[in-house]
Amino acid sequence: MRYDEFKKHLKEARISVKTLAAILGMNPTSITNYRGKGEVPRHLAVIATLLGVVALNKLSIVDVLSAYLQEKR
Repeated sequence: MRYDEFKKHLKEARISVKTLAAILGMNPTSITNYRGKGEVPRHLAVIATLLGVVALNKLSIVDVLSAYLQEKR
């Protein structure tokens, strides 16, 4: 995924790179460095896409993840 698409999905989810990095336990600079490469790794692309889709469908990411975590118990 191109970096600009990645940022678009984060914007849809109303999540900054800094917030995403904190959630993932990453350094924000590690994520923004992909801007220079033009593309983000697949795992970040998948996460950003899912966050964007959840937000566009007016779902709560907390509810979605809570349901997932309950299934794993």
